[in-house]
Amino acid sequence: MSTLDVLESRFARLADAGLLGEWTTRDAACEFHALCEGLTTVELRGRPPGVDAERLWRDGIYALVAGLAASPAEP
Repeated sequence: MSTLDVLESRFARLADAGLLGEWTTRDAACEFHALCEGLTTVELRGRPPGVDAERLWRDGIYALVAGLAASPAEP
């Protein structure tokens, strides 16, 4: 089982709770992975002064999960 498969299985709980809207568990897992890579890069490069890393992560993940509950934007 790949790491993405494990992450996707964790997102199945959100799907079961009706919190993924129209997103698939695979898409949600990929979105989460991309967010985490981006936040990690910001930390490794040195976050801007006055930015609380824990709050940045918490707010980012909260925004992602809240956004997943909504329908994807139409292209």
